[in-house]
Amino acid sequence: MKVFATTQRNLNFAVDLALKDETIDLLIRTAIPRFDHNGEPNTATNKVELRGDWIVCDEVLLEEKISLIAMKNLPDFHDHAAFCIYRPVGIRKDWVSDAHKQAINLYTMTSSSKLSGPQFHDNVSGLHPLMNVLVPFKSSPITDWMIGLNVYSPDLVKTSSGLTLATCAGLDVVRNTELPLVKFSDHSATVEAGGTVVVDFHLCNEDLSQIKDRDAEVYLDVTAGTLSKYRVETQEGKGSVIFRALDLVSGDVAKIKCGFKFFTGTDDFFVQVI
Repeated sequence: MKVFATTQRNLNFAVDLALKDETIDLLIRTAIPRFDHNGEPNTATNKVELRGDWIVCDEVLLEEKISLIAMKNLPDFHDHAAFCIYRPVGIRKDWVSDAHKQAINLYTMTSSSKLSGPQFHDNVSGLHPLMNVLVPFKSSPITDWMIGLNVYSPDLVKTSSGLTLATCAGLDVVRNTELPLVKFSDHSATVEAGGTVVVDFHLCNEDLSQIKDRDAEVYLDVTAGTLSKYRVETQEGKGSVIFRALDLVSGDVAKIKCGFKFFTGTDDFFVQVI
């Protein structure tokens, strides 16, 4: 499982992360710089170890087990999901209450407004997520899930075997580059009034490489005319619908959108009535 750690996106605390039996073991302790502003060594009587330029201390800020299996039972568990974990540690910790302990899919909170994660947290919730748990597909094994940590320095993060640590500019960047998309196989088509056209789509990565070993439930919408289906389960990463130009006349244009249940509109397809 990949673990992404940010830089200067939180206060300086140390994180120990382990994955055991589909459960995240999380330990957060205080940490101080090895050197003060004058370049003099800092001392800590409760020092546990050194991590890069940091002294990890034995004061525990949070120790918890987070069940990933339990997330599968949440009502907002779906394809292309980003579960936010809020805990009273770091930035805006005083804003976090017991009501925020349940993980919640970021995209259920932003699907209508289309706000980005930072926009939502800064302007709506006021919270600062400690962690994201990213789920590419409902059918993905947990080893394909990803964890994002908002920390001050990746050097402060220690992971167990089975977890691979990488740095990132921000969790929004990870969500945008690591989670799958739905794309149409073409961009447009023409059809006579009352006629039909087959519209193909497929699952892909951010670099547009097709995904053939996973499937998802694709959600579609259209501004005019009708579709044969508005939800399609892909087969080997592919799917299609039939567009019908019902009640349309020459010159009309219909826009078809595709995406996931809570992350909609990942691509557009235009049909021109001739």
